[in-house]
Amino acid sequence: MGESIEKVKWDSDKKKKIYSLIALQVAVLIHSLSSVFSKLASGNPFFSWEYWIPFALSLGCTFFYALMWQIALKRLSLISAFLGKSVGTIWAAVFGCLIFKETLTPGKVIGLLLVLAGTFLVVTKDE
Repeated sequence: MGESIEKVKWDSDKKKKIYSLIALQVAVLIHSLSSVFSKLASGNPFFSWEYWIPFALSLGCTFFYALMWQIALKRLSLISAFLGKSVGTIWAAVFGCLIFKETLTPGKVIGLLLVLAGTFLVVTKDE
């Protein structure tokens, strides 16, 4: 009977970790959007609405990310949180291609795959 209680607790802890990692990835995705908004703002005159609206959205994304980062640090190990944050490089590449029509070279794709593989291996190592 004691074994099943420990299994339920382990399953519950594993679910919390998975939910926390998903929440961190949503936060990292939103943080990557702050770079997009910053780049959109930079191409406009300083005192125009075309500058201030994307700039405000960039600050909002950064603020949301900061809050989610603090929550993630409470629930995840520091190494898992920082490795989860590294996936922001992939989001930046995706946004660069989709929004700014940047190109992905084979070297960049290999680098992004290495980031993803390394993150996956380190985060799942303790399981």
